[in-house]
Amino acid sequence: SKADSASVGSVSSIMELNGLKYRIPQPLSSGVSRAYQREFAQSSGTYLKGQTIVLDLNTGTRYVNPDTASLSFTFQITQTAIANARSYTWGGSLGGAALFDEIRIKAKNGDELDRIENVGQLSKILVDYTVSPAGQDMLSMANGYGTAVDLPEVAGGGAATEFTTPVQCVIPMKYLSGFFRPTIEGMLLPAGMCSGLRIEIKLVNDISLALVQPEGTVPTAFQITDVAMMMETTALNDPTQAALMQESATNG
Repeated sequence: SKADSASVGSVSSIMELNGLKYRIPQPLSSGVSRAYQREFAQSSGTYLKGQTIVLDLNTGTRYVNPDTASLSFTFQITQTAIANARSYTWGGSLGGAALFDEIRIKAKNGDELDRIENVGQLSKILVDYTVSPAGQDMLSMANGYGTAVDLPEVAGGGAATEFTTPVQCVIPMKYLSGFFRPTIEGMLLPAGMCSGLRIEIKLVNDISLALVQPEGTVPTAFQITDVAMMMETTALNDPTQAALMQESATNG
């Protein structure tokens, strides 16, 4: 009846005036949670020159932030120290990227998504033209952008007897592959593409192209260990997931 409707309306108005009506706000972010994830290489052993490092990503339904994805590994020269050697610097590349000859990125169905040859040289050009000097200083702290191996002095002059100090390198993937440089700023890599993604990194055969020193003989033997991919992943909320699934079902 009209009287009942008026009564309900009056109660509703009183509740609203007294702040007793609650409305769930719209979410300001499409993400529910963010997590740090580390994916290790297929082999947990040692990689030598000319060998290929393989990483298979297992991100599930989470989306990957390409801007913060990084490759981490430990580099060490394994031969006996060379006469007159004092220190080596990375040659013509973005730090430890000098050790990479080629990178291939493949989808889980085997399709090749990206292939980069002469990785070291291309990464150096990219950083020189897109990163400020302050940014390059920050990169040098993570991947040995400057001195790669520094041999200690020994009594009576000469070089040390062994290369004993490993170098920890962390290289942002966006400087190694266009796959990690999306066209839209802040864009996340789709879960369906990243889950099962394979990254193959072929190491150089000639380390003399990777290390430079003023004098002495260039080293020939090295090893890489503890290879891992470090990623920031995001789980999307239900409305966003539903919208993406509907779009995928419609357009493929």
